Amino acid sequence: MKRTGTTFVMALVLAAALAHAAAFAQGKTPAKPAGKPADSGERKDLLARAQDMFDHRFTPVIKDVKFGAAAAGKPIDVTVTVAYDDKRAKDKIKDVRVYYSTDNGKKWARPVKLKQSGNAWKGQIPKQNKGTLLAYVWAQDSRGNVAVELPCKVTTWPPASDGCMVKGAADPDPSDDKTSDFSNDLDIWSISVGMDDTYLYVQQTVEGSINKGTVNPTKINTYLSVVLAPSLTKDVDDLTTLMNMDPQTAKKKFSGKENMVKVMMWSPQGKTFFNVKQDCFVPAAPQAGGGKEEGKDQMPKMKTDVISCKNKGPDLFFRYKKSDMDKSMNNEVQLLGSIIMQATSTDPQKFMEGLNLGDVTNFTRVTWKPRTITVK
Repeated sequence: MKRTGTTFVMALVLAAALAHAAAFAQGKTPAKPAGKPADSGERKDLLARAQDMFDHRFTPVIKDVKFGAAAAGKPIDVTVTVAYDDKRAKDKIKDVRVYYSTDNGKKWARPVKLKQSGNAWKGQIPKQNKGTLLAYVWAQDSRGNVAVELPCKVTTWPPASDGCMVKGAADPDPSDDKTSDFSNDLDIWSISVGMDDTYLYVQQTVEGSINKGTVNPTKINTYLSVVLAPSLTKDVDDLTTLMNMDPQTAKKKFSGKENMVKVMMWSPQGKTFFNVKQDCFVPAAPQAGGGKEEGKDQMPKMKTDVISCKNKGPDLFFRYKKSDMDKSMNNEVQLLGSIIMQATSTDPQKFMEGLNLGDVTNFTRVTWKPRTITVK
């Protein structure tokens, strides 16, 4: 069935399903894990993996944070309420922490791990001297999805050691994946995220090194980060329905929401394939329900003026203009921190068939919420 660009992007985001769809291609067969043959059993396993990711797309939500009286020389009580905002969530919140800084975010003290007490999580920041603290809450569930607050504005580029970058969700355990599944260069180690008034920043760190791959033989690596409006995770209840949505239904359901899903891509060896000169780019927003004729113009236009990137060793940094996203995402986004894939064909008709899937992270809910505590 003909699938629209919007449906592809939604599928990519909500299901982490590069096995089924990507923001830039049509496909009829799932991708194979890197280094493994794409036999029918592998395809079935990958379908199950995609459905599993889809089922666990709901992150914790930080609902309320309260600090007690902050007097010099005395500990500060902390009470945090964390919950899910969708009844379909299948996971349990397992870890809530408070990070604090005495030097405006340059360095962060050892986090305070809170203990659950009914519907709340409670603990104490150790006694402090007079002054102002920055603080933020970080919560993780049993799946590994994360909710995190951004405490301050990023001030450096690339933000390799910027204290205002915070940890997001990495991949499901084990974090150190077997090299028989995919190489260390395709194995995500950690994700960090930050904002300033203009940009969203994402840092991907792999176990090996960020690797562009090779043209001959064709092993073109692409590293992606997907950002979306949190509300979109509620819009579709079933993965199969999403993947097979007809153009008119897609147009009705997603029209006006095209800028609520953005895919940041880094692919130096693939930029010619995508008809751009810059190593990183984002697909232009597709028109809901506006698919092209089968076999024609399958690749959407790519934009380079809203994104920049840098990489060194194991680290890849994206800097993306928030103005290119929907206004609802200015202070809160949901992030699929990394999807890594390797293309073994540059033929658009065979692109998905030759696509090897590397590591995929869990989801992160990112909220711009600076918090200060004045210790008197």
